[in-house]
Amino acid sequence: MENAEVARSAYDGWAEGYDAENLGNGYKVSTNGCAMIAPHVDPDDGPIHDAACGTWIVGGLLDLVGFQNIAVSDPSP
Repeated sequence: MENAEVARSAYDGWAEGYDAENLGNGYKVSTNGCAMIAPHVDPDDGPIHDAACGTWIVGGLLDLVGFQNIAVSDPSP
């Protein structure tokens, strides 16, 4: 449990600069994931769960390509 609290605290503190730092360093997991999902899942099929949604990088991209029903969860506020 202590390790989970340490990780949560680290991500909470990183949240403000997370997008700029990751995207600035060439982070492509979100775009690659959306490119893999979009051709195989109809946006109207039901909710997609964005686990550890954080700063909404993946959910925002899915929204841009037509996915409106996105369920999200993240241990950090």
